[in-house]
Amino acid sequence: MGAEAAIRGENFVFTLRVDRYVAPQLTSGSDANWLHGAVELEISTVGSYRASQQVSPFASDLEAFRDELRALDRDLTGTATLAHLEGEFEVTIALESGKGTLSGYVREHIGPRLQFDEIKTDQTYVNAALKQFEALTAAFPVRGDPAA
Repeated sequence: MGAEAAIRGENFVFTLRVDRYVAPQLTSGSDANWLHGAVELEISTVGSYRASQQVSPFASDLEAFRDELRALDRDLTGTATLAHLEGEFEVTIALESGKGTLSGYVREHIGPRLQFDEIKTDQTYVNAALKQFEALTAAFPVRGDPAA
């Protein structure tokens, strides 16, 4: 069963969908923690932009981002970054006293890139993203020692 989590801002949605572990038969080590899924980006301000990309995120990167979201939700100041190990997507949330911006990109491994910055966001969006990433990481936890 798959799971998804979204990062939102004004006229902005970045969605990460995960449907399975790449190697479900493995229970530990780096190869056991690669996930199969996709990202989708939708931005509409004056124009309308959309990108989607099949990706293989790493489970421990999702847990690290979830932990950064927890700190950001608690402190209302700082940054949280979700980045793909092979550079196919990145989203950074930066808050100062509960208000802030999103920046990042989605790109093919070799090819086009859709970049965004200065997308307005706030603590309400961060809290919603935290709840969704908590559910996503519960559905696809790190298995064993990912460094082994």
